[in-house]
Formats: sequence, C-alpha cells, structure tokens
Amino acid sequence: MSEKFEPQEYRDDLAKSLVTKRGLGEDGRELAKDQLELEKDTVEYKRAEIQHKEDNLIAKEEKSDKAESIESSKLEWGPELGQMSWNTAQSKIEKLNKDLKKGEKPWRLPTKDELVAEFNKAGGTPAGFQRDYYWSGTTPPGYSGYAYDVNMGSGGVGDSSGDYAYSRVRCVR
Repeated sequence: MSEKFEPQEYRDDLAKSLVTKRGLGEDGRELAKDQLELEKDTVEYKRAEIQHKEDNLIAKEEKSDKAESIESSKLEWGPELGQMSWNTAQSKIEKLNKDLKKGEKPWRLPTKDELVAEFNKAGGTPAGFQRDYYWSGTTPPGYSGYAYDVNMGSGGVGDSSGDYAYSRVRCVR
C-alpha cells in the first residue's frame, strides 16, 4: 500500500526529489519549491485558458442558435463565385456592384448568422452550396484581417485570415 500525501506534504516530497535529482543540496530545497509553485501556477493558468476557450465556444453555439431565427428566405442568393481570399471576394463584389441596374440592391457577403440560418433551414448543405467553407461578411471583434467562414457541410463556424485563407463565395442582397 502506498503512502497517501496531503498536498503540502506531496509538494515537499516532490521538492526533495528535485533537490536530489538535480544535485541542488539542501539549500536548493526552497528553489525547488518555488519551481513547483511556478509549475502549479502554469497548470492553473492553462486550465483557466482552456475554460475561457470552452466558454467562448458555448457563446458561439448560443449565437448560432439565434441565427436560426433570421429570415434567410428574404435574401436573394447570387451564383457561386468560386474559392478565393476574403479580400479578393470583397473586390469582386465591388466590381459586381458597379454594373447594377437602377433600383437593384447591392451585392454583399452574407453575414455569419445568415449562412448558419441557411444551413439550419435546409437541415444540412443547402441547394446551390458545396460541402465546404463559405466566407461571411462578419469579422470577429479584435481580430483585424480575419473574417468568419461557415462550413456548409456541417454548419460549423470558424475564422480565418482574410489575406491567406481560401473559402467559397456566394453573394446576397
């Protein structure tokens, strides 16, 4: 049967082990204890970081649930323009809007919520879409140069670099 250590006794035992393994001698015991405390703080920081990421994912899921209530049926979906960077998509849409007839609404990238709502409405990949990522016109707060993209094969939402990532493009108005 192994000995059961209380947390402080366990840290003292680990410190002794570190002192012995590293040849620090008895004077190094406090140094080893400090190192263990630092490692413990690092683990606690990592746990907090993971919890923060989990909280953000839950918040994103809640926002995606709200997207179902958007009336995507009122949108006019344009043809697929292909796969390109977000910045290229913005340029192509700008060019499309130069040729509008009087009274026509301008084209734009759909919002993240509009894409998710379209996926949810179809119960999977909607007609006219491929099972791939599509750019949205929504940018994450605090992340300059990034935009949300929605996987129209799963309904999942991510964010990618507007310069380097390539997703598919469909315009709406």
